[in-house]
Amino acid sequence: MAQNDTSSRLEGIDLARFISLLGMILINFSIFAGMSETKPSIIASIINAFEGKAAATFVTLAAIGLSLLVCGLAQAEATSVLLKRVLFLLVVGHLHLMIFDADIIHYYAFYFLFGFFFLRAPTSLLIAVIINLLLLFVVLAVFFDYDWGWDWENLTYGELWSGWGFISHLFFNGWHPIIPWFSFFLFGLVLGRMPLQNRKTQLLLTSIGLVMLIIIKALSLYVVNLTADILKQGEMAILFSTSPIPPSPFFILTGISAASLVIGLSLILAQTMVQWGWGRFLLFLTRPGRQTLTIYLAHAIIGIPLIEALSTINLEPITVAVIAAIIYAGVAVILANLWSIYFQQGPVETVMRYLTGPHRAASTPKPL
Repeated sequence: MAQNDTSSRLEGIDLARFISLLGMILINFSIFAGMSETKPSIIASIINAFEGKAAATFVTLAAIGLSLLVCGLAQAEATSVLLKRVLFLLVVGHLHLMIFDADIIHYYAFYFLFGFFFLRAPTSLLIAVIINLLLLFVVLAVFFDYDWGWDWENLTYGELWSGWGFISHLFFNGWHPIIPWFSFFLFGLVLGRMPLQNRKTQLLLTSIGLVMLIIIKALSLYVVNLTADILKQGEMAILFSTSPIPPSPFFILTGISAASLVIGLSLILAQTMVQWGWGRFLLFLTRPGRQTLTIYLAHAIIGIPLIEALSTINLEPITVAVIAAIIYAGVAVILANLWSIYFQQGPVETVMRYLTGPHRAASTPKPL
């Protein structure tokens, strides 16, 4: 039974990683398709509700993955592996950034780099840093122009490749700036220390995530309306929004809540499927979860031409985005499972492990 618990815990993390990746693909495809030009609808509202939350969960899971990676390594080996991976993600991420402005991989390099210094930090310190990152962003937003460098009509950052623009984009007003997005990574380190294989822990994560998501969203709506009335024009209302741009404290808290909910539910679902004998179907869904770097890097390269082809048909942008996301996700799942017949990890993941280590056999769950 212990083996099943450990295996299903890993499978649950892979399942959550795949779910969050699907959310990111759908949201990015909606941006590619120009969904902002679409009339309000239920589907558009659902997509907007997930905006930023999927990426937040993705970052949280990256921290859990880092914890699992280094937990069995000696300090010297862990440091070597991490620094090599930081360099790998830095190179790959910036190459991807040249074709996709909203890339998150180059941010990962810095999340991993800074996160390494907190791997053995007390949980109380991690929480304190999260709180201070939220406050620091508010201070920066008050004293600096968050709109600087942005062309909001085309969602492009014109100053990206200038010196100050790159720094500002990385730390303050980019798509996933370290201040305060690093909070999600620190939260992942906190989760990595919890007994995630324990059903009580899973239920706690799920229930707290759901309750906090509802409370924070309701509070955000109340405060935004209140500040709009008080300030007439609502200049400061944006600091209380749950939208990812800008990433206000309310957004970070909803992102943490969403990550808690998705991870808790995924762990419960994975264990339940194992217990009910549905392990093979679970593997069909989690194998892509072990190849998310490959699938993510390919989604802009393949997705943009796919959306352009679908756009030639007389369809609403949101319809184009949904159809393209379904096609891409379906093909990715099939190819990932075919690839897994011969290899334990995806193509990019295999190259990363070869270049960065650790070079011993990968620790992967046994067939369920």
